[in-house]
Amino acid sequence: MKAVPQLFRYAARLLVGVLFLLSSIGKLADVGAFGSLILSYGFNWTSILAPVIAILELALGLALVLDLYPRLSVPVTLGLLVIFTGAFFYGNVVHGIEDCGCFGRLDFLQIPVWAVYTRNAVLLALLVVGWEPYSWEHEKPSWWAVSLWAMGVAVGIFFGGYTFKLPQFYQDRISRRHPLIGLDVKDTPLPEFIQTSPDSTYTVYVFSYSCISCLNGLPAVFEYQDPAICDKVIGLAVNEDKDNAINSYYHIPFPVISVGTAFSKFTHTVPCLLYIQENQIKFVIEGTPPGSWWFRKGYLENL
Repeated sequence: MKAVPQLFRYAARLLVGVLFLLSSIGKLADVGAFGSLILSYGFNWTSILAPVIAILELALGLALVLDLYPRLSVPVTLGLLVIFTGAFFYGNVVHGIEDCGCFGRLDFLQIPVWAVYTRNAVLLALLVVGWEPYSWEHEKPSWWAVSLWAMGVAVGIFFGGYTFKLPQFYQDRISRRHPLIGLDVKDTPLPEFIQTSPDSTYTVYVFSYSCISCLNGLPAVFEYQDPAICDKVIGLAVNEDKDNAINSYYHIPFPVISVGTAFSKFTHTVPCLLYIQENQIKFVIEGTPPGSWWFRKGYLENL
């Protein structure tokens, strides 16, 4: 009879472990996007921990699935889940965030807000049921389980490093040293492509149709077409939209000017966003642009 409750407890741990594995895989597929999501929660400094969080989820998920040291892995997982739930509650209530980003790029696993809280409550209950606080000497995992865990974590670290990029919060501080900041538009290469007026404000989005980060940033740039942000949004594309496929899909609502390799005259990074006020470049954002709320809160209010 003892084997039945132990089997049930392992089944509870297994279910949580599988979900944590899916969560980590989705985040590791695009750690940069996960870091941007952390920024939207307002946790600026912790955004650099995006790869650490994703790899920690992977390590805990593998430990639960492989039944490695459940006395330790279960309470650590439970604590992490409590922190995640608290963070989502804060983001949802304070910033109106409805996408918890729990599964990263695995968008098909996204669920409504109420379902997020329900799921997390069920997972917490499963972890409580699955915890076996027996003595350490009973925990003697096989060498193959430990080897699989180590290989899985190593692969996760590799992919995490491959998809990681410096979070926007840190990029912004580096970008504040951008050579164009503070210059008058006439003293830059921009007049070759656009005309500006001193009594208007502009958001210039430099992007490539073949750049995933650039395309992911388009919806945020669409939101900048708000009089409270700027008078006009202009796109500068470094390549052509073959067969008009991207424009047909996104229905880009602002003018896009093809600049070709000339983009290197004012930036070496795409996507890149320039904000112009009174014919002066006020700031430059290199990397995926933030949502309109953070754009107004983190940038415009500091001008």
